[in-house]
Amino acid sequence: MDLLHLTTLTVLIGSCWTDASFKNKIGNVSVDYYKGEFVMKFDGNVVESLKVKRSPRETVGEPWPLPQRYSTDKNKLFRLDPRSFIIFSRNISCDILEKAILRYRKIIFESASGDFYDNLQHTRSSPPFRTDNGDTSTTIPYLSVAIRHPCPDQIRDTSDESYSITIETNGAYLVASEVWGALRGLETFSQIVFMKNNEYYIKKTEIQDFPRFRHRGILMDTARHYINKDVILEILGAYHPSKIYTHEDIEEIIEFAKYRGIRVMPEFDVPGHSYSWGLGYPKLLTQCYKNGQPVPAFYGPMDPSKNETYAFLKKHFNEVFQVFKDRYVHLGGDEVPMDCWQSNPEVQQFVAKLLSNKSVSKLSKLSKYKMKNALKYFTDRLTNDLILMGRNRSEGIRFVMWEEVWRNKVPIPIDTIIQVWMGSIRELESVINSGHQAIYSSCWYIDHIPYGVHWPKYYGCDPGTAAKQGNEKMILGGEACLWSEFVTSETYISLLWPRASAVAERRGLKVGYINGPDYCLSDRKGEDNQKRSLMGFNSNGYIEMSNLSVLFRKNPFSFSCTNDLAIFSIMFTLSGTVIVVFVFGRKIKSIYRLLPKGGHSF
Repeated sequence: MDLLHLTTLTVLIGSCWTDASFKNKIGNVSVDYYKGEFVMKFDGNVVESLKVKRSPRETVGEPWPLPQRYSTDKNKLFRLDPRSFIIFSRNISCDILEKAILRYRKIIFESASGDFYDNLQHTRSSPPFRTDNGDTSTTIPYLSVAIRHPCPDQIRDTSDESYSITIETNGAYLVASEVWGALRGLETFSQIVFMKNNEYYIKKTEIQDFPRFRHRGILMDTARHYINKDVILEILGAYHPSKIYTHEDIEEIIEFAKYRGIRVMPEFDVPGHSYSWGLGYPKLLTQCYKNGQPVPAFYGPMDPSKNETYAFLKKHFNEVFQVFKDRYVHLGGDEVPMDCWQSNPEVQQFVAKLLSNKSVSKLSKLSKYKMKNALKYFTDRLTNDLILMGRNRSEGIRFVMWEEVWRNKVPIPIDTIIQVWMGSIRELESVINSGHQAIYSSCWYIDHIPYGVHWPKYYGCDPGTAAKQGNEKMILGGEACLWSEFVTSETYISLLWPRASAVAERRGLKVGYINGPDYCLSDRKGEDNQKRSLMGFNSNGYIEMSNLSVLFRKNPFSFSCTNDLAIFSIMFTLSGTVIVVFVFGRKIKSIYRLLPKGGHSF
């Protein structure tokens, strides 16, 4: 289930993921994916290996992520005429489906993969992609969309997102159990339409798809920095003078998400991450002490010892439940500063009573460890209050909490979902073995921006490995988190996309290959594809090494090879009109040996 997780507003999104294995044979080149790189090996052993960070050949007219079952006949192509092609609902319809059809009538042709360039077209025997390989005389006139059940008013965690697509001579057919599967199918259909020489094509195709995990989320931190409503809407698919989200703003976000098959789940992180709440309600928080004296304006987590705290939270969540219709609510529970509770004499006395101690003297102050009893009391009382309030909702209420609550052995309802963000896959396994369903985020904190290429680590993380046979349903899925300590509306989208796409692909299905960055073709209309005739390039625009031809389209480009001179590595980087060559290893007598006869020398 696609989810937007807003902390102080959360979002569920997503569909499927891919496996981190890739093997392919293209002409005389074999391509393997290994440890974050695509390794190209060439017949004839002239070059030992050539490693690149992106897929050497782009996919065209292929779905992303790869569906559960996917078969296609590349020699059977059909045309689509944007002037006459129609999409219609065959049986049941509703406003969610009708609005989606209107969107995708535009998306299918405007976003179709355009004319493309094959980076391996100059390798020996590399089969070119051609639109005249098979019969293209048939034009597909329509896409028929059928759903089996009436449209519900909201998307739920139990909604059926499965669908099937059939592309054959007499038309295209999309069948789904519920409207949410139809939305997923429309997106997949839009991806398998491609353009060549200003003509639109689609291959004969059979697809059956459903998500591996129900929970596929992105967490948006709207607390540390205010994120404009328009940015939230763009990520799904507000600026206010006081920088708050009004009921109308939230309702607009939820409605916008619903029509795209996305659930919106709120997070209100209590009792720890609540300092800003105290600016409006200072009595809500715990006064921190130092050397037995209160420190002015130094407040800690919510005060668990006061009845007023729970009265406020009941009133607050009553309002939340009126606005947010999803049955999931995230209560946080992470990073609670126990030392502030430990310093406060009232909290000390409160915990002493919980432990059946009559009083606590200054000399026998309770340890920080025993302060966990305050967290247990707070969580137990709050969840019981909310469960009673949730009885007025048709589907009740279900809690999501961060893993510290589970680590601290806080008594929580067994159906509470634990979100793992600190621990490894082993911790995820321990969580599900304790009877709780889980969401995994540890390897997908995309606000952590390391130097260099880092998308492979997103692909390499699979929460499914924590599940034993028959136990995978305990893992609801994963969630990419983008916290906003150092992120604002101006940079949010550029940091989220396309990096979160790698997470979405990896978190979906066990399929055969991945493509990494540059998987999707950009619009290359107007791109200058003229071959460079600079130093080091022959007249075809590439450097040739015996039977190896390498097109220089990314900068820098490096490889290693073995010849009769030595084993060496070369990195080429293009700066303006000057090619700089770095040679490492043994001294090489001549680089001219790398070029074909008649090629330019360096």
